[in-house]
Amino acid sequence: MKCITRYTINCMKEKQREHFNSLYTGTNKAIMELCHDGPYQDEFLKHAPCMQKVKAEYEMCYKKYQKTTMEMEKASNRSIGGTQEDLKSLCWMRSRSIAYPGKFGNAEVKLGTLKAQVNLT
Repeated sequence: MKCITRYTINCMKEKQREHFNSLYTGTNKAIMELCHDGPYQDEFLKHAPCMQKVKAEYEMCYKKYQKTTMEMEKASNRSIGGTQEDLKSLCWMRSRSIAYPGKFGNAEVKLGTLKAQVNLT
């Protein structure tokens, strides 16, 4: 995080730095909480083995999601909107990338905040 801070100080103008910092305040806070002893870190570590088990599935789904969004963007540049099927596919992949029903149990709700803050989706 020090590297990012140095970069923003050295390479961004004040307004750019303020905007950048406003966008990533939550992410920085989440990372700091993960790096220090406490209930947030404990909860994360308790569910880390389960998250590791679904990592490959998540990455595969994410790559498909990313490819589909790129294809939809290209299609929208050629015409006024994509097909309904593309939209359904995108929505399904988005829902899979946010949570794995039944795999995390109660941790899904608790870690949902973390996922949003560290931008895992």
